[in-house]
Amino acid sequence: STALNYMISTPHGNPKYVNDSCIFTVINEKPINWDNEKVSLMFMININEKDILDLKTLFNFIYEISQDKALIDDLIKSKNYEEFIKIVRKEIL
Repeated sequence: STALNYMISTPHGNPKYVNDSCIFTVINEKPINWDNEKVSLMFMININEKDILDLKTLFNFIYEISQDKALIDDLIKSKNYEEFIKIVRKEIL
C-alpha cells in the first residue's frame, strides 16, 4: 500500500522508467478512499535511477510529516504553492 498513517499517500513510479525526477503534490480538501484509508495529501513521486539514493531521505521526510497530524492539517488547508512551501520549510528548519 502507498497510504501512510494519517491522510497521506505516496504513489510512485518505477525508477527504471523515469527520465526526470520530480514530485507532484495533490491536495484534496475532501478525503478520497485509498487502499482502505482516507487520503487528502498525495506526494506523487517519480525518481529516476541516478537519483535513487535521495529516495530514502525523501521517504524519511514524508514519514516524519505523517506523524504530525497538526502539520498535515496545516498542509491540507494551505491555499497555494507559496503557503504550502512556507509550512514545509518551517518544518525542515
